[in-house]
Amino acid sequence: MEVGPGKGSYIIEMAKIAFPGTVYAVDISEKVIKRLKTRISKNKIQNVEFMVQDASKLDLADNSIDIILAIACLPEIPRPSDVLREWRRVLKPGGIISLSEMFPDPDYPLRRTEKKWAAEAGLNFEEQFGNWFIYQLNFKK
Repeated sequence: MEVGPGKGSYIIEMAKIAFPGTVYAVDISEKVIKRLKTRISKNKIQNVEFMVQDASKLDLADNSIDIILAIACLPEIPRPSDVLREWRRVLKPGGIISLSEMFPDPDYPLRRTEKKWAAEAGLNFEEQFGNWFIYQLNFKK
């Protein structure tokens, strides 16, 4: 699952890797999802399910998602710790929540801030990659 998929570069690659499994594209904006549906259709990808939803109230079963990817979007969602708590609920045991941020983003948080939000949500920090300009943090239940 990717939250805040934007133009879809990552969701397309995720769908190719996950095929025949389902990949979820979640965004609160109907406009973003509509545009993404068109791009996915043009690429003849059939295993993406689109969800116009609040990322803090997902219409997904407990323990149903293997990987949750959020690139430069978590700080834009109100109450990040609550959002991560919801993502923890839908994450399968052994699954990964991967957060990535880039410095030019006006909502760029420090790594320690996202680690704090994750700890408040009951997630365990696993590993990190990158540097001060761009980083990725991975968490598990």
